[in-house]
Amino acid sequence: MENNTNFSNHGSESHNFHAKPFVVVNCALNAPLMLISILGNTLILAAIIRTPSIHSPSMIMLGSLGATDLLVGLIAQPLFITDELITKNHVLYTLSAMIGFALCDISLTTITVINMDRFIALQYHLRYATLVTNSRVMYSILAVWLIILIYSGLRLWDNVLFHLLSAIFTGVYLAISTLCYIKIYQIVRRHRLQIRSQEQATKRHIIQNRIEKMRLKQSALNTFVFHISMIACYFPSYVLLFLFGISYSTWKTEWTISTTVVFMNSSLNPILFCWRIRHLRVAAVKTVRYIKMLCRKSTDDLRPRMENNTNFSNCESGNHNFHAKPFVVVNCALNAPLMLVSILGNTLVLAAIIRTPSIRSPSMIMLGSLATTDFLVGLIAQPLFIADELIMKNHVLNAISSMIGFALCGISLTTTTAISMDRFIALQYHLRYATLVTNSRVIYSIVAVWLIILISSGLFLWDKVLSHLLSAILTGVCLAISTLCYIKIYQIVQRHRLQIRSQEQATKSHIIQNRTEKMRLKQRALNTFVFYIFMIACYFPAYVFLFLFGISYSTWKTEWTISSTVVFMNSSLNPILFCWRIRQLRVAAVKTARDMLCTTTD
Repeated sequence: MENNTNFSNHGSESHNFHAKPFVVVNCALNAPLMLISILGNTLILAAIIRTPSIHSPSMIMLGSLGATDLLVGLIAQPLFITDELITKNHVLYTLSAMIGFALCDISLTTITVINMDRFIALQYHLRYATLVTNSRVMYSILAVWLIILIYSGLRLWDNVLFHLLSAIFTGVYLAISTLCYIKIYQIVRRHRLQIRSQEQATKRHIIQNRIEKMRLKQSALNTFVFHISMIACYFPSYVLLFLFGISYSTWKTEWTISTTVVFMNSSLNPILFCWRIRHLRVAAVKTVRYIKMLCRKSTDDLRPRMENNTNFSNCESGNHNFHAKPFVVVNCALNAPLMLVSILGNTLVLAAIIRTPSIRSPSMIMLGSLATTDFLVGLIAQPLFIADELIMKNHVLNAISSMIGFALCGISLTTTTAISMDRFIALQYHLRYATLVTNSRVIYSIVAVWLIILISSGLFLWDKVLSHLLSAILTGVCLAISTLCYIKIYQIVQRHRLQIRSQEQATKSHIIQNRTEKMRLKQRALNTFVFYIFMIACYFPAYVFLFLFGISYSTWKTEWTISSTVVFMNSSLNPILFCWRIRQLRVAAVKTARDMLCTTTD
């Protein structure tokens, strides 16, 4: 510690630190969120990786989302905090913005994909196994990552266009997720009605229907939770994308806030996954235990190395211009914990999905893609965002940060929308879901999403205004689709509940089955609703400020910074929500955590 405390001259000659109280508060808020994102998503990834039994497409999607949220907390939020504190460094700003946008876009895309997966699982439940396969989900996730990463390069070309396009894409993702939830609700409602009608048969059938209703309700609720989280994180950015594309300077502060909000989604995702998905939570717990065991074994070897590498007193400050306003400092401080939470949480989600083959369903593949996107948000986008905020007037850093941030956040939003659609399909076409949604198709879709978004991110270098407009449109579409899916899911769940209720008039066995189905449907719908609410809460402010920030950068700079922190917070919330609402993931996460703790104790 004595060798690490000489920082008094670090950057004092070349950095001008003028942080406003708001910036300090925002950065202070990002710091714990970053930590939560890293730890939570790391646990999720570890649980998924260490629990092969849960390696389903859905868990793969959660793993991707956990990875994205982990990167948000590991990279995007530190860069965001640095950029907020070190102002007037265009390179840092560009790098932070690109990485932040890319990771948050990937996280939002992954969440959208997860919502689509839940819709598919409900709508085409009989064909789901063939439609949504692990390979398809992996390919789809890879495509989403590549497309968004490439698309984030548009930030270097035209910042205004990039923000506008990001706002459009965010709106598209939020729309898709909303649509998926609507459809999921409709499917669950229809199933509940069907089960209710079947309860008139025997007591055994009634029990099964009740279980099915509970399952559908849980699935719908999980999807809704993811959707709400996505909407909350992306909607402010969606709005600001249009405004930011029109006037960059007017909405600069608001855009920064919305960026933090978008990044926050990467931190929320692993939390949501472990909260709402039981088998993923179990895999995450097992992964934590495994990591704990590894840490225990390597402690003696790492200690002497750490003692020999602690002399940082001669670190050079470089040639950065540090002009951080208090608001920038606060925003960066807020991104720091979000970044850490995103990295750790999504890493855990990815690890749990990878290590648990039994949960590798199309839905888990989408979750894995979303976790991967959120991991990259915390690992790359948020650090670049922080660096860009702290080091202002660095156009290269600003372009890189914006491109990467838009790409990752776009992929995340698209994935989330896809998850909403998947849940709707699972409810609407539950008999055909196994054939409609297969692992291979999901992987192909994810890869395509990544490629398209990454390539589209290059539009930022060409025309910033057009890029922001297109992003805003895409965001609106995603939000609309997700909302529609959740509405349909709710309707389906309600219909299923009515069906089960009508079936309860038969025999006692049928009544019990129908009640169980009603409970299952209700639980699914509730899970979907929870995810949906958190997604909306994290992304909607950024969705709004994306337009405003594109129109006038300076006017909405503070609001954008706040919304950015909220987006980053999503990466911290995701692992919590996943473990809370998904029993398999929660069990895996708990088991992983116990393994880690037992290993450390031994």
